[in-house]
Amino acid sequence: MRAVAALSFLILSMFLSLTGVFASAGTARLLAIAATICSILAVLFGVSVIARMFGMLKTLEEFSKGTQHSNDSNIDLARLVGASSTHGKYDVLSDLDSLLAFVNDDIAALKRSAKKFDLFSSDILFSARNLADQAERQLTMLLQLRTRAQSYF
Repeated sequence: MRAVAALSFLILSMFLSLTGVFASAGTARLLAIAATICSILAVLFGVSVIARMFGMLKTLEEFSKGTQHSNDSNIDLARLVGASSTHGKYDVLSDLDSLLAFVNDDIAALKRSAKKFDLFSSDILFSARNLADQAERQLTMLLQLRTRAQSYF
């Protein structure tokens, strides 16, 4: 939510700055002050998001040490979440759970889209083959018709 707020304030700041270019001098000053305030709020929200992310990474490192996991490139998230002794200690798991839920939703949407695209491309392939066969039959028929017509003249 904080990331969305930071991005919103940044976009609002840019919009106010661009609007100030085309405004009169008095209005441009007010828009510049508003854009500066929005930029400061965007930086504050952005810093809080980055601090929260680093806190979550530090907590994940503590979890990783607790599960005797030696490889940093692969983390067994199921074991981390399922560790009942550390589950109640850290609030970061709810954030991790919501993040993974968003990723899971995106992956499910991509899977559905890929299946639809696969069906669509199969349908196009079938139609293209069918049209190619029809074109070949019609070409053969026209060649035979031309041969017959030439035999009469």
